[in-house]
Amino acid sequence: MMEQTLSKGNMKKPFAYRIYTAVVPLVILVNIQLASVVLGSFVAPSCFAKRTTPVVQRLFATDPDSREEGGPEVDAKMPGTRNPFRLAVLKLGMTEPAWSSPLNYKKMDGSYNCASCGTVLFDSKGKYDSGTGWPSYWKTAGEDRVALRRELDGRMECICKTCSGHLGHVFPDGPKRVETSKEELDTVPQSDLKCNNPARLPRYCVNGASLIFKERKA
Repeated sequence: MMEQTLSKGNMKKPFAYRIYTAVVPLVILVNIQLASVVLGSFVAPSCFAKRTTPVVQRLFATDPDSREEGGPEVDAKMPGTRNPFRLAVLKLGMTEPAWSSPLNYKKMDGSYNCASCGTVLFDSKGKYDSGTGWPSYWKTAGEDRVALRRELDGRMECICKTCSGHLGHVFPDGPKRVETSKEELDTVPQSDLKCNNPARLPRYCVNGASLIFKERKA
């Protein structure tokens, strides 16, 4: 019996078992990195904005091509993004952890473009602090830039109308109209969400990973 046990122990492991032992450590490593992002979302926003972890910086890092912030215009010959985290949001509809996007704290004047096709979707003039942990806007950058579609859970998804990339969701609980000047209200595109409550503007709650900020030069 002992000899039989030893002989079985010395048998070559099945191929599936070897694949399993090789893949599991990689999955654990990825989960550890994602967990560090999630834990970072529980840090106070004011602190997290100044102490963005290297993991988060890599997740939100722009591609090494023309879509890098401050770089040249989008190259029409190279559409899309190669960043896996951005692709998970844009193509699979995943949601980034709250307070994790650097764009949540962006104050500079400029535009927020689709990270996939480069379409200008939002403008800094329509950005505001919603306190939710995601970049928020009360208007889009222009007519028919953002499309809306109702999800099964009742939420209204907003997508890039040019490439259908997932951006986030829009809610009817944005800023009060009385808090916005008439001049700014006149610039709201007709294609934007119309709230049932006429006293409110929409809140476009957008994943920062789906956007690229382009500073407006003076």
